[in-house]
Amino acid sequence: MNKAKFVIPVIAIVIGVLTAFGSTTKQACTGVPQYYFNGSLYSPAGVLGKDYICLNGTSTCTYYTAGNTYQPCQSGIYTPLHANSSQKCPPNP
Repeated sequence: MNKAKFVIPVIAIVIGVLTAFGSTTKQACTGVPQYYFNGSLYSPAGVLGKDYICLNGTSTCTYYTAGNTYQPCQSGIYTPLHANSSQKCPPNP
């Protein structure tokens, strides 16, 4: 009985610690510059929430550099939040 009193709390603590580490949502790669692939080359993505968002999807939204290669970081569909400054809207009549 004494072993059971010791083993059960130890198992509960181990499960709690593993759950805490497993539920971390922030990826380590999000703290470094992000890039998106435009079909032919990688371009700076900007700031998440200000310059772009990643819509739900299964593709890779952004990449980061690891040495000389680009590695996937965030999943989703890369969507810019503002129009290119060269594409100005016509003035309102």
